[in-house]
Amino acid sequence: MRREHEVLFEDLVLYGRVGVLISVAAAVCWTLAYSFIIRRGFKDRMPGMPLAALSANIVWEAVSVVWYVDGDIKLLIMQGVWLGFDLPILVQILRFGRNQPQHALLAKHYNLIVLASLVAFGMVFAGFTAQFGDKTGWMIAFLQNLMMSTLFVAMILRRDNVEGQSLYIAIFKFLGTFSAFLLATYWCPLNWKIIAVDWLPSAPTPMYPLVAWTYPLIFVLDLLYIGLVYRKSRELGLDPWRRY
Repeated sequence: MRREHEVLFEDLVLYGRVGVLISVAAAVCWTLAYSFIIRRGFKDRMPGMPLAALSANIVWEAVSVVWYVDGDIKLLIMQGVWLGFDLPILVQILRFGRNQPQHALLAKHYNLIVLASLVAFGMVFAGFTAQFGDKTGWMIAFLQNLMMSTLFVAMILRRDNVEGQSLYIAIFKFLGTFSAFLLATYWCPLNWKIIAVDWLPSAPTPMYPLVAWTYPLIFVLDLLYIGLVYRKSRELGLDPWRRY
C-alpha cells in the first residue's frame, strides 16, 4: 500500500547533496563496469555482455533520453555517455558474437538476430512505458537489471570460463545497482511526487513497490555472479584481482 506523506528531512539541502553523491556513486560504478566490459571483451575477443542485456541497455538509454530526463541537461549528458559506452560493446557482439557456441541457424542469421533483438526491446520498452506511465523509468530499469543479472549468471555457467568477464565487472555491476536502489528508495529530485511503502523506512521516495520486490532478487544474483567469477578464475589458475 502506498501513502503520501510530508518530507521528513528537515535539512533539505543536506538531503539533496547526499542524493547527488549517491547518484554520482551509481554513475561511476556503472561507468567502471562498462569500461571493464569493453576492455575485457576486446582483449579476449569475446562479448562481455549477453546480447539481450545489451539490447535492453541501448533501448533503455535511448528511451531515457526521449521520456525520462525531462529536459535535465545533466541527465541527458549522462545517458548519452552511457549510450556511447554501449556502442563498443555492440561492436564486440557483432565481431565476436559468432565465437560463442550456438546453433548453425543462429550463426547464419546472426546480424539479423542482433537487429531483431534491438527492435523487439524497443517495442517492449515503449509499450511498457505507455501502459504503466513509468515516468521516472525506475520500474523498467529494475526489471531490466533483474534480466541482466540473470543473463550474466547464465553466461558464465554456459561458457564455463571467464572470457570477456572479470571480477571487477561483477563487483562494479553490483555496486552500481545497489547505489541505484538506495537512490530509488531514499532520494530523488525534490520535484517528484513523494510516495512510500508502509513496510519500508519512511523517506521521500519515488520508488514503486515493484522495485522493492525486484531488487532483492538482483542483489542475490549479483552476489552469485561475483562468487562464480571468482571461483572460475581460481579454477583456471587465474588471479581474479590481477585480471582486468
